[in-house]
Amino acid sequence: FSENNNIAFIDAGKIQFPLVLRKWQQGDSFQPLGMQQKKKLSDFMIDRKIPLHEKENVLVLISGNEIIWVVGHQLDERYKLNSDSTKICRMELIGN
Repeated sequence: FSENNNIAFIDAGKIQFPLVLRKWQQGDSFQPLGMQQKKKLSDFMIDRKIPLHEKENVLVLISGNEIIWVVGHQLDERYKLNSDSTKICRMELIGN
């Protein structure tokens, strides 16, 4: 839908409310798009070569107890749109 990393299209049928937006914390993990297992967010940021001064401000969107979007970087595989998706939630980071 968009190549802009500040916009995410999420399968709304899988979201649990309320959603929580917070800074990432040590120990956070999620399942990056295309992966079959979880990965620590700290390792993901190292792999992506995200500079230390940017890491401090990385936000995550939480549904239930799961990270569904590393805001501005990567959607969680489990929340991506697929052929069974009937409702779409568009999230956008504005003012970054």
